[in-house]
Amino acid sequence: MEQKRSSIPMQVQAFRGRTRRPRWPWVLAAALVALLATPLSGALRAIFAPLGRMALTNYIGASLVLMLVALTLTEPLGIDDSQAGRVRLIIVCAGILLAQLIISTLWL
Repeated sequence: MEQKRSSIPMQVQAFRGRTRRPRWPWVLAAALVALLATPLSGALRAIFAPLGRMALTNYIGASLVLMLVALTLTEPLGIDDSQAGRVRLIIVCAGILLAQLIISTLWL
């Protein structure tokens, strides 16, 4: 007897089983969209414009840096599946974003 395949991907099914879902990415995205409706929108556009103009380069660069971190620096930085490890990973990602912002602005 053949099993019927679910039309929902396995990752979505696993996510549905969780009782506590992370909400902070949605809160940050909503806050950024709300800020775009304020007088700060001009400053935000000036800050993020270089990142947008170099999006592909920044994507490839961040991928390479994160691969390097994953292959060589996870143990020295203490990046693991614990809460503290996740915080360290977020700090690494924020550092990459800041470096991309500076390099993109200087390049353009």
